[in-house]
Amino acid sequence: MNMQKIYADLHIHIGSSRGQAVKVTASRDLTLEQVLFRDAPAVGLQVAGVVDAACAGVFSEIEELIENGRLFEQIGGGLLADNGMVLIPACEFESREGAHFIAYLPGLNALRQWQGFIHPRLSNSRLSTQRVRTGLKDAFHACSDCGGIFCPAHAFTPHKGYYGAVAPSLADCLGSEAGDIKVVELGLSADTRLASRIAETDQLMFISNSDAHSSKNVGREFNLLEVECADFEGLRKAITGQGPGRIVANYGFNPLLGKYHRTSCPECGTICTEAEAADCCVSCGNIKVVMGVYDRILMIADRDADSSAVIRPPYRYRVPLHELPGIGPKALRALLAEHQALQVMEELAIGEIEAIAGARAAAGVAALRAGSYRIEAGGGGKYGRIKLD
Repeated sequence: MNMQKIYADLHIHIGSSRGQAVKVTASRDLTLEQVLFRDAPAVGLQVAGVVDAACAGVFSEIEELIENGRLFEQIGGGLLADNGMVLIPACEFESREGAHFIAYLPGLNALRQWQGFIHPRLSNSRLSTQRVRTGLKDAFHACSDCGGIFCPAHAFTPHKGYYGAVAPSLADCLGSEAGDIKVVELGLSADTRLASRIAETDQLMFISNSDAHSSKNVGREFNLLEVECADFEGLRKAITGQGPGRIVANYGFNPLLGKYHRTSCPECGTICTEAEAADCCVSCGNIKVVMGVYDRILMIADRDADSSAVIRPPYRYRVPLHELPGIGPKALRALLAEHQALQVMEELAIGEIEAIAGARAAAGVAALRAGSYRIEAGGGGKYGRIKLD
């Protein structure tokens, strides 16, 4: 059996469609065509999961690209662009419980069926991440009926993450059907080691995605997958653990870099630094804090770190090239003129990087690969920063 390795970012937003807003908080320049034909290929991705595919404008653009011969439906699901990029159509939505979920769907017919379920239950079919007037269980069943993959999105964050904002267990809302969910998205403030503190996650595969709201963030977190075929069924087998296929590695932020890593106080601005979990401000006593991912996981954890018997793919800490010390705009342009961003980060020899962009750029990439850097921790809605000695 011939297997292939692919890079996939399965959570990318669309800012606008035909001049109208889709994801209100995203850049208006982030369009479907830009993602498929510029941003994702430039990074070095082979698979892009667009989570606004069920929005009316984006859906009509997909249909138009198919009619014009720029997208083709694959037998195994997913849409193949004429530049080789694979589009996995998906929909991020908010359930009645107040958490975000992603329904990954195999193709146009499944998208239409999913639209038939959600559009009568939301206020504006053009906008992204709408609150749908339905509970988690009904949405899960609807996704299954469409042949889709159901995934809790950024599951540990305080803003709309299931574990972070709703309940400590999927069984609290899904009962015995919780075991039917096979994959969960870590989000930018959690990694494999943190998420594994919750025993229930032993049944789940972890994926790490960018949740990109702008071009520069496409691929900031991603997955290296080994698949039979770069289509929906190949993806399903790889990310749900129902092989053949597998997740080779997850690439993403060190949790310290996440903007919601620790509990923060909106009143006095204090960010908790104590080892113990904090559910109130350690400085002023305010109880209306923004709960940190680290703090929340410690509160709901039911075992110690590293006590899981599940052997998981490695989680490798990465940040986009433009955020690395030593890589300014000139060095970045020089590198990307000859290579894709993921190729620079993961494959290009350090000597070649130095020859193209200079010693400081090469040192930055070397430090990123080796993990030999300091972190100015994030929190309170602000991302952390990498510091090189």
